[in-house]
Amino acid sequence: MKVYLNHKLTRGARRTLNAFSSVLLNLLQQEKFEKITVNQICTDACYPRTTFYNYFEDKYDLLNYCWFLIVSDIQINNTQHLTPEKAAHLYFGNLYDMLTERKDLLDKILLHNDIEGQMVQSFANYLKKEVNQIIGELQSSLEHQVPKKLLVAYLSETVMVLLTWIFIDQHDLPKETAINYLEQLLA
Repeated sequence: MKVYLNHKLTRGARRTLNAFSSVLLNLLQQEKFEKITVNQICTDACYPRTTFYNYFEDKYDLLNYCWFLIVSDIQINNTQHLTPEKAAHLYFGNLYDMLTERKDLLDKILLHNDIEGQMVQSFANYLKKEVNQIIGELQSSLEHQVPKKLLVAYLSETVMVLLTWIFIDQHDLPKETAINYLEQLLA
């Protein structure tokens, strides 16, 4: 992305980013990502292509920005005292809540986008990267017999497998049951 999200954005920049992301999320509920064009996004957002390219490299860059917006609500604080498994449970619970809140959006998007398609794979890859990063940060101060990178990979893969099974493969589970499954997988 050509804009640094950790810097304070102007009101105009926020409005422009919101317009492009809203349009793409709406279009994803109507058709496959592969068929959506930058021209279509710009027309629907009422911005010229030059404005689009001031903010994004291409539609994949915009898609990653949409994932950033969806995942940015997850907050985890004061986790230094937690075991790796408890940190994974906490993060899993927050991800579960976030995905549940957006279940209607995800279901509509999945209606028009194949599970093996670019859009779903993009979301899975983005989520996996975020899970790896956050679980890695949560585990940075703990000592383990297992190398940290291996432990983080194992925990994040387990979280992702369960989230994918619930939300992408659409196996509706109550949160308590999902956390119970996670505990059993990590046992």
